[in-house]
Amino acid sequence: PEPGTILCDEGKVAFPGVVDDWFNLLNLGKTFTGVANSDSHSENNLGYPRTYVYMGTDDPAFLDQEVMVDALQAQRVTMSNGPFLEFWVNGEPIGSRIEDNDGTVDLKIRVQAPHWIEVNQLTIIVNGLDQIVETFEMENGSYTWEKELQLNRDSWLIAVVRGEKSMFPVVLPKDVPPFQLSDAFSTLAGPLGFGSSTLSPIAPKRTGIPKPLGLTNPIWVSVDSTPGFDPPGMAPRKCVDYGVV
Repeated sequence: PEPGTILCDEGKVAFPGVVDDWFNLLNLGKTFTGVANSDSHSENNLGYPRTYVYMGTDDPAFLDQEVMVDALQAQRVTMSNGPFLEFWVNGEPIGSRIEDNDGTVDLKIRVQAPHWIEVNQLTIIVNGLDQIVETFEMENGSYTWEKELQLNRDSWLIAVVRGEKSMFPVVLPKDVPPFQLSDAFSTLAGPLGFGSSTLSPIAPKRTGIPKPLGLTNPIWVSVDSTPGFDPPGMAPRKCVDYGVV
């Protein structure tokens, strides 16, 4: 294997995702801002996913380039393919740096989404590891969650919300698996009594199903008297199938 390749059992190659790489950088004290994407490769995914930048106002007339650059560099950013996610620690928003001597922090999340986006799980990630995982139900397109958390060392915290229901047809799947011409004929003619198919009555199954996901940038919390933030270092990882967790 090439240098840097991660091998799992039986020599299988693991492929960590971009978020895994980002978490490792944060654990090493590298404060790179996470964004949802950098470009679009087709007309089907324009505006999806999105990077939301907090700039102090919703009125475009009062926005300028310097304010946006400052907000991006300060990590006042949340990423989403649908749900809009806000996150506070001790009342301070995404991107903040907090001193908390007793290590007990107050967490607050607010998630909003249109009716066609079903969000039902939240996760609090601390130093790259899942610390809290809970399910919830939206009410009138909104949900607010609050909880205390004890930290035993300097930590960065990220909030994540997810859903299991596909956002099709508003957001299209990434691809459709290939199928044989006979399958296509059976799919069309089957309902008329001409043949059968192992596929769906009206179409082949889609892959790469788009599901709701919202992810914040970190809030940095220092819990000791040492000035600045002491990064935790690389989190322990293990291989699961072809992934690293």
